[in-house]
Amino acid sequence: MPRSANVIAKEDCNLLVILKADFAPLLQNNPNAANHVIKYLCERLRTTNKVAFSYALMEVYERLISFLLSVAAHDDSKKIISPAPTHKEIALKICTAREVVSRMLGKLEKDGYVTIDSNKIIINKPLPSSLKLKPVKRKAL
Repeated sequence: MPRSANVIAKEDCNLLVILKADFAPLLQNNPNAANHVIKYLCERLRTTNKVAFSYALMEVYERLISFLLSVAAHDDSKKIISPAPTHKEIALKICTAREVVSRMLGKLEKDGYVTIDSNKIIINKPLPSSLKLKPVKRKAL
């Protein structure tokens, strides 16, 4: 089947490629490797199920909070996301528009919940359970 995803490295990497024709014999001849692959695939399936559940039942803001907390590292009393993903990257992860992410993060920053600079997002205090945004005025066509 065709690939379902692409990856773009943010920095130089050394990669290992196992050709499809070599992969099946590798697993057949190495049960330990097969077990690791099965465990990895099971974990990916659990993660996919969790994400699908959140997309189906959670509001966009809840997905944003969940994403921010899942990628943040703890540093003293604050949580830090470094390097900071772009608003577009966050939007793709939580299945919404970049503009929605920008408005939500802007509101969180204005209210002092987060500090955002070009390289990191700092979560200063527990994020609110909901976010009151002003409605966007749309121009009539």
